[in-house]
Amino acid sequence: DGLRKRTFSARELAEACIRAMERARSLNAMITETADRALAMATSVPARVAGLGDRSGALAPGRQADFVHLSDGLELRGVWQRGVRLA
Repeated sequence: DGLRKRTFSARELAEACIRAMERARSLNAMITETADRALAMATSVPARVAGLGDRSGALAPGRQADFVHLSDGLELRGVWQRGVRLA
């Protein structure tokens, strides 16, 4: 697929998740979209645009299972990489 593969440390993944949450909060505050739509705009939409939508950006069979658990207020509750909880 022409993409370089890289394994991220738990810290790097957590930092990326925090940045994604901050983008989702900003999007949600700037627009009148629902929290679900704002979160999609920070996760699944960029994955699809980058050509990674078949394996990233959502939880589904056959995908990487890299995800974060957020509270209703978009606070970080947990981080998973390839289905394994890191934080």
